[in-house]
Amino acid sequence: MTEAEWLNATNLNPLLHTARRLSSERKLRLFVCACVRGFFPANAHPDLRRGVNAAEQMADGTASLAVTESTRELFGSLIYVGDYEAQGFAGENMAPATFIRHAVAPRADQVARVISYLSDYDADMGLENTQTGVPWLRDILGNPFCPIALSPDWRTGTTISLAQQMYDSRDFSAMPILADALQDAGCDNTDILDHCRSDGPHIRGCWVVDAILGKA
Repeated sequence: MTEAEWLNATNLNPLLHTARRLSSERKLRLFVCACVRGFFPANAHPDLRRGVNAAEQMADGTASLAVTESTRELFGSLIYVGDYEAQGFAGENMAPATFIRHAVAPRADQVARVISYLSDYDADMGLENTQTGVPWLRDILGNPFCPIALSPDWRTGTTISLAQQMYDSRDFSAMPILADALQDAGCDNTDILDHCRSDGPHIRGCWVVDAILGKA
């Protein structure tokens, strides 16, 4: 895939294959978590929310051993349809539960597997349109063909505080304010400022927020 194709592709599959090569394990796990949250059904099983919260903690390396083991025990046991039904993950809860199973997998290649075959869930699990993952993936990775390094001068107390607040709350409505704060700190990179002021969507793992927080 070329840079132009990355920036203009509307199909998720080629973007995912590129993401496997150019992304960190943490970002892959957070993308799968974004899929979980994006495909939450109206009647989401409460264990889905606990599971995706644990998966995000595991991606960041902040989950306790007890949380890691219990989450992997629950979701790792979901192999057959009967397993899902026994845990209350039937119907619309099945696909998000499957995403969590992969997001908390011990090995990165298991996470990559769900990345590779994400489009299969369209047909197999009744998701309306996995192509909604395209802007999520771009928000997490930015332009991997032309990575942008933030100047240390732009990582001020204000920009770090704003970024941390959005990361923790998953509320990214302050992105335009972050753009202003970055500009006040001397940032003149249009890619960064335009991304902050765009409609998004912005999700946990957003490349600008990650860069400010020093996350890879």
